[in-house]
Amino acid sequence: MKHLLDQIAEEYFELMLAKIPHDPWDIYGYLDGPRGKRTAPIDRNRTIYLYTPIPQYKDRSVAEIHGEAAKCCRELDELAKENNTPRVNFLRSHMNSLKMRTEMLLGAQFSFQEMTRGLYGLTAPEYPEEMFADVLDELNQVLPGKGSLLERVESFRQKMVVPSNKLAATMTSAVEAFHDIAVERMGITKDSAPRLSFYGFGPHRKGLELDGYVYDWEWDRINWEIVFSTDHAFAIDDIISFSCHEVEPGHLTFIGLRTKAAYENGCPELAVIAQFNESSAFIEGAARMSIDLCLPGEELFAFERDLLFPLAGIDKGLAECLPAWHKFRKATNFAKLVLERNRWDGKWSKEEGIAWMKQYMLAPPQDCAALVDHLAADPGHFVAHDYSREVITNYVYDKEPTWEGRWKLYRELSMAHISMRAIEDRSFQL
Repeated sequence: MKHLLDQIAEEYFELMLAKIPHDPWDIYGYLDGPRGKRTAPIDRNRTIYLYTPIPQYKDRSVAEIHGEAAKCCRELDELAKENNTPRVNFLRSHMNSLKMRTEMLLGAQFSFQEMTRGLYGLTAPEYPEEMFADVLDELNQVLPGKGSLLERVESFRQKMVVPSNKLAATMTSAVEAFHDIAVERMGITKDSAPRLSFYGFGPHRKGLELDGYVYDWEWDRINWEIVFSTDHAFAIDDIISFSCHEVEPGHLTFIGLRTKAAYENGCPELAVIAQFNESSAFIEGAARMSIDLCLPGEELFAFERDLLFPLAGIDKGLAECLPAWHKFRKATNFAKLVLERNRWDGKWSKEEGIAWMKQYMLAPPQDCAALVDHLAADPGHFVAHDYSREVITNYVYDKEPTWEGRWKLYRELSMAHISMRAIEDRSFQL
């Protein structure tokens, strides 16, 4: 059985890379294919390709990739009858996700629920409109200033933006703080901290949030350079998201642990990190959960008020609005999930989507039309990010009552053959 499973794992790795020319936005992390436990350092400049062009592996059509994936799915179904191990389940779910994704590329139509279940192993519930109205009512009570709630929301958004000349100090301090937590709680080596660079790229790069370059991985150390554009308007929320979710103990930590698991266990299926599968839902949801692990409850507001506000030159008096503001920001992502579902299923027109965005202030009014189009290009995003965060948080917090145990479980899950379906129904066992 192991020999056949290893062959299927190699085939999954090759099929995922062969799909790149047909689905260029799918893969955002790729490790050179492992062949057993390493005994020597990996060559520099070859190990991890992150958010960068990935070499084409084989020239195969989408139909050919789909056919091979379907064949592997049948073989894995038979293997599961003999021994339903976590690795078998992992390969079954990920090969099925690959099969569904190629069907989508070939023009097959699925409902939103079918699509998110097939790609991410998750089915988000329906969210009542009252949920979002209640959040706005609470925000209306605390936001300062005069005028309509929309005017005060947009005013507060602007007040939370970090001036470009203060971005480097603010982001660097946040990254250092979260790095220290990752070292203490996740066993990350101190020299894995990324290097940060800040540049003004001008109008032709305006809107760029970051570029990430991982150019070496050796044992337990990752060298990652992140280039930030000072032309982009980073709010305090973005500082938290990038320094924790995107870096440590979020994506950078996950990449290090997944790399370690892939090489040391000789598992090619762990060596490709893609968007449209259950691993993506875990990567994104767990990275969002890591913010709560680092800064639970009132600690998040204190971190922003006492460390980031002074560095960014933001009035500390605004801190009293943070609990309601964070609740609003979290609710906006679930409101976008509602929009995404209704647009995907053809229940809402673009105009109805824009009206929904404006009603619940999901973006500045002038940006709503463009954002509705943007959401349509990334199907299931808020299921794989926000609903996934809820699923993983509930699983981890229920399994482990102590903070130490939660950190340990998060680390173990990052290296495991995870199943989001099993995490959702609480049946997953390491």
